[in-house]
Amino acid sequence: MLIPLSIVFLCNTLLFLILLEDKFKLSTTLLCGLSCYVLSFLPAFILEKAVNHPALSISFSVFGNLFLLFLVSLFISYNNVLHKLLLSVICFNNYIFVHFLAERFLGALPIHASELKSIFLPVLFYLLFSFVIGLSFYRYFRYFSNRNTSPSVLGLILFHLLSIAFSLGYL
Repeated sequence: MLIPLSIVFLCNTLLFLILLEDKFKLSTTLLCGLSCYVLSFLPAFILEKAVNHPALSISFSVFGNLFLLFLVSLFISYNNVLHKLLLSVICFNNYIFVHFLAERFLGALPIHASELKSIFLPVLFYLLFSFVIGLSFYRYFRYFSNRNTSPSVLGLILFHLLSIAFSLGYL
């Protein structure tokens, strides 16, 4: 396991809380985000025991976290459904891409990566890419929060799904 699930779940929850425009008070939104963060560990624990392949169980756990955040965001934010789906796909793409990049980067190091470096570098990559995603899409999600969807959202979703397929080795 390259990136601890607690950091992945926390970054995903923070991206949903920061980028989507909320309907309710800040305390209600934070309580919903915290409950999603805590509840995401239950499917992760079940999948860890049920699925034999560790990378597959972790990917399904991240998917479960994003599905739970997507369901909660349907009720607590003004953004339309496709924007919420886009954010879910972007977060999953971030996890898959950083996992792919960290495996390749740590495998290409000329020296043997110690245990601390093999945990620190993927976490640093994940935090950096999450920060860049937050900065890049903040204005976009705020500007389109109360508007109809545009066809470009479907194109962005398809682009990120192709990127996920490439990172997983299907293309």
